[in-house]
Amino acid sequence: MPPKAKTAAAKGPPPPKAKAKSATQSCAERPKAAKIRRASSGEIVQEWREQALPGSVEKLDWSSLESFVYISGGSGGVILVRFAGGESSQLCCVKPQRTDAAAELFASFLAEALGVPTARLRVLPKTEEICRALKKAVPAIEEHANQLEIKILAGTHFFGILEFVNGPIMEGIDFVETLQRQSHDAVEQFWQALGKLIAFDCIINNYDRLPLIWDNEGNLKNVMIDGCSVSRELRVVGIDQAVRAITRKDGLDAYCARLRQLTRSVFSREGSQGLLEGPFKRINDAIHTSFMGRLSLDSVQVRIGICNAFQDFSRRLQSGELGSILTSCQSWVAETFHERPEGVGASQIELHNFKFLVESAVAAISEEIGRLAVPAGVLGAFSAAFPAGHLQRDELVLFLQLLEPTISEDMIGRIFTVLSDQVKAVPPHLPKDGESIDCEVLLQWMFS
Repeated sequence: MPPKAKTAAAKGPPPPKAKAKSATQSCAERPKAAKIRRASSGEIVQEWREQALPGSVEKLDWSSLESFVYISGGSGGVILVRFAGGESSQLCCVKPQRTDAAAELFASFLAEALGVPTARLRVLPKTEEICRALKKAVPAIEEHANQLEIKILAGTHFFGILEFVNGPIMEGIDFVETLQRQSHDAVEQFWQALGKLIAFDCIINNYDRLPLIWDNEGNLKNVMIDGCSVSRELRVVGIDQAVRAITRKDGLDAYCARLRQLTRSVFSREGSQGLLEGPFKRINDAIHTSFMGRLSLDSVQVRIGICNAFQDFSRRLQSGELGSILTSCQSWVAETFHERPEGVGASQIELHNFKFLVESAVAAISEEIGRLAVPAGVLGAFSAAFPAGHLQRDELVLFLQLLEPTISEDMIGRIFTVLSDQVKAVPPHLPKDGESIDCEVLLQWMFS
């Protein structure tokens, strides 16, 4: 019987040890390959953020480009590229420039001139050097080699080189925890800076961020924080902004009417709850939904940011500085795309429309600020004293002399000149007898 048992055991032997060893080796090799295949773009970005520094969009050595990862997005996505450096590598983003190229570059130039925090953008023509470097770089995720060809290189004549913002987008627990690590003053500064960014969106009709005066849900992901440690200053950064021209007169008039209403609301003495239930309701709802109640809008600080920015834009308009900035933006964009194929960049008409939109938007805001600056009682008294709504030169002289008996004729002339240059209410020269000025314009100037 024992021999039979031994024979039976021999008929069903366990797997050969050699095969078991081979299987073990194969399994040991798979995790590394599987990890590469399964790693998400977000995981790669997080890893690179901890190991590298944001690179300058002005100084790029394409021969030192090491690797890239594709990040999907609404307009085709971008690739985050890593350049070899000295002690640490450097990062920036590369985005194909297509339909909105000129609108995005115009917005970038304007934001920089106005001191609005947005990611730096530099546009370069698609050259053999850049394409060769991108194709030679190693994709952090193997499948992204196809995305590079299809999403980034195909069908474009220009690349946008974007500043890499080393921080979270306005979404998820990472963003909330970043704010929670900051001091009370730093958080207030964050909300004020966000208000400034919102004000900028208003004058360029950039509706793809925070839904303030637009009938959409917005896109909070186009807000980022740069500076994730307590020791560094917290910087709000806008990404993916563009000027959205409104070419129909009725459409532009309706848009400016919304801006006037917003200006009245934010410059009013409305309390925090009134702001949340009024002009900021859509933004607060979007934040509450996105963060599932973990984050709420600081309406008071956002209002301060919007008001300060609106006043700054208004002063630049009245001094003529804004017009000069916009003219420069037109020139810079036209120069960047001067060798553009058909349908790329912007025509002179489109650039004019960008400029006209911004000027019209800021003019609407400025006019409303001026009206709000005049006490209602003073305006009523002037309306009763001067039913026609205008002061002739001799009437203005008499009025100014009553206010200040020692005022000189030369000073009166300078007052007329300032008013003429700022609001164009009268011809831009020393007014003569028979010329007049609007009472409301005069009061706005006096109380501004």
